[in-house]
Amino acid sequence: MLRRKIKGYDTFACIADKCPATCCAGWLIEIDDEALQRYRKEPDAYGETLRKRIDWEEKVFLQDDRARCAFLRSDDLCDMYCHLGEESLCLTCQSYPRHTEEFENVREYSLAISCPAVAESLLQQKEPMQWETCDDDEVEEPYEEFHGLLYEKLVAMREELMTIMQERKVPFSVRCHRGLLRVYAMQQALDEGRWENCLEDVYPVGDVNTGVLAFSSMEDMHMLYHNLYEMEPLSYDWRAWLMQAEQVLYTQETATYERLHAEFVTSVPDLSVKMEQIVVYFLFAYFCGAVYDEYVYALAQEAVVNAYLICELWFAKWLEQKRQISFTDMVEITYRYSRELEHSQENLECMEELMDCQILVS
Repeated sequence: MLRRKIKGYDTFACIADKCPATCCAGWLIEIDDEALQRYRKEPDAYGETLRKRIDWEEKVFLQDDRARCAFLRSDDLCDMYCHLGEESLCLTCQSYPRHTEEFENVREYSLAISCPAVAESLLQQKEPMQWETCDDDEVEEPYEEFHGLLYEKLVAMREELMTIMQERKVPFSVRCHRGLLRVYAMQQALDEGRWENCLEDVYPVGDVNTGVLAFSSMEDMHMLYHNLYEMEPLSYDWRAWLMQAEQVLYTQETATYERLHAEFVTSVPDLSVKMEQIVVYFLFAYFCGAVYDEYVYALAQEAVVNAYLICELWFAKWLEQKRQISFTDMVEITYRYSRELEHSQENLECMEELMDCQILVS
């Protein structure tokens, strides 16, 4: 089994009740079948309490009116953990924020930026994101209908995209444009059935020295921003929060928006580095999943658009606070955005489909 891990994966440690935003609220936590079987058999009085806090039909933990897990105590500790220990937790609760993507004889491991500690670490990191690869003797049964050759080409394309995105001598906006043009050529080849040589259609990206026009246009950014309303809101105040930021961003004149945005970009230290880390995070975590649906370009564009939309929310906060934004603000916006997107498979698929319909390069 080949295993790829984001650097720092094995050393991550949860900060538990010290976390500024518990991971036990704002999303429905799915319970795996093995854990459900244990919960059905849990004896004594606590077993009865446990079973009353589960939606057995949907296989999720119940929530209160603020979308907090039924086991989350007022001190933000897990009641089940405190009574029964770590081994009692379902697979999601044991593993989060560790994220695993499964491919035939390959596992890829990352840390979800929906976790405040992970988001803080990512945005603090100055060095380009790195990952480690190891191999072991474990072998699994072949997957049905797994396109191994396409997966190899996706891995190669992802390596190329990451190299482009981490070339810091080139302006960030230009890197995004070059990367998207490169993967757009791959998508065209796949659409035409030329998957065997889908990496051979090389767009001369080195000749590209401009950014994607949509990312410098208030009108186009407003359009991309509206994609966020297409997702199912997971936290009770997400929609209101989006509407407030939208009001701040897009009710001003275009010239004013452009002037203030230029000022914002120069006022935030290492802004392009932070955006680069977000793009690479999403590429590593999700891009190779295109082996299952061939939404290659959509997943690459989604990674870039996510970074720009998070930056747009940073910009809104900067405007709200009279041209000031703290690092803590940036971390909070990042993990809140990630939670709304990544804590729902439906929302991930929704954004992927939107990106497939809203191609920004050609």
